[in-house]
Amino acid sequence: METTKVISLRISYDRYAKMILECEARGINISEFIERKIAASDALKKFKEEIVQKIESAYETIDSSPTIAKNKLRRALKFIEG
Repeated sequence: METTKVISLRISYDRYAKMILECEARGINISEFIERKIAASDALKKFKEEIVQKIESAYETIDSSPTIAKNKLRRALKFIEG
């Protein structure tokens, strides 16, 4: 069995009720709900880091190669759009 750690947090009753309703709708328990939120947060953080890198790359070339910078920004926009 995988080792686990019990954590606790304080949230408003309204927020908790919304979480429970979402869990029931998805057929998951509260632990899985929180794990999914953490995973989504990690994925979003990685996505933001990639966007920042792409924009910084375009910014660095804006003065020397405006056309290349525009192309890099277009690619960044397409990346954001998915």
